[in-house]
Amino acid sequence: MIKPAAGNLLLRDGDGLRTFHARDLRDRIARCCRDAGMRDPWVAGHIAAFIEDYLQYLQQNGDALPSTTGLDRMVAQVLVDAGYPEVAAGFVQNSGLTPFLDGDSPRGAWDRTRIEQVLRRNLPLHPLALQRLAELTAARLERLGIDAIADSLIVQVARHVAPSSAGPPGPPPSEEDAPWLLRPDRWQDEFPTGTAPFVHCGALEIKPVSRLLPAPRLRLDLERLGKRVQTDPLTQLAFYPLLVDCCRAATLVARRIQTCIAEADTTGLSLPAALEVRRLEVLLQKRFTALSKVGRVRTAAEIRDLVGRFALKGITPSPAVVFRP
Repeated sequence: MIKPAAGNLLLRDGDGLRTFHARDLRDRIARCCRDAGMRDPWVAGHIAAFIEDYLQYLQQNGDALPSTTGLDRMVAQVLVDAGYPEVAAGFVQNSGLTPFLDGDSPRGAWDRTRIEQVLRRNLPLHPLALQRLAELTAARLERLGIDAIADSLIVQVARHVAPSSAGPPGPPPSEEDAPWLLRPDRWQDEFPTGTAPFVHCGALEIKPVSRLLPAPRLRLDLERLGKRVQTDPLTQLAFYPLLVDCCRAATLVARRIQTCIAEADTTGLSLPAALEVRRLEVLLQKRFTALSKVGRVRTAAEIRDLVGRFALKGITPSPAVVFRP
């Protein structure tokens, strides 16, 4: 399924709205990582992308937008759950936040609806993961015989029963491996045959895979893919077969990532894969210079069609293919 690019992501800020910028959030997290002495280069960008995906989902489905303060609390909670409490503490301090779940609700009766609402406000989970976690939390509260509970304790129970933390307590996760299911520096050992050239030239980018977001997330840069063809101006005859090969490579990579997730992740969830396609207009303007304006429009439609037919073909659950500038 091909989805159009969404507009600006928005946050509630007082009586108005503020645009969310993933790069700004990434930079704020990165500063906290450096202050905590952590040198893992992927954490800040990955968590910022994770939050961006979550906001994208809320906006596309018409759900209530979080406030800027609420979003910062989510980021801090994600850092804690990923195994980086020191970074979370610095983020809380730098953001001027009060402790987690400030202004907590009094104890009250719980049901599945309330649990989902509390978890949605405090844990930016994919809807499938949130529903599963709410189910586990409700089962644990029922076994414990708890009739009334505060929001903060609902979150704590949820974190305790989360599948990724199941099992007896052990040593804290190492800085190197804490949240990761597939790290960028180990991908060369995971590439299916025939896919490495597209990755190495930068045409196909594989985003980090973690317990926060256990799903294949790929990016296809059409301008970089076009650079693999020396013919200038670029023609459909030269570019289309290469595009199909790259789309098939993306499918192989996504399947391999799903296998890695199934082997390493304990959530039992199968989250949708996503392919972000970028720089189509740049490719058309810079390389397809022999085409008229009408020809470029027709070629853009054909490229979209080829990506829709061949990229992530047969991947389940139904993946999302999004074109962005």
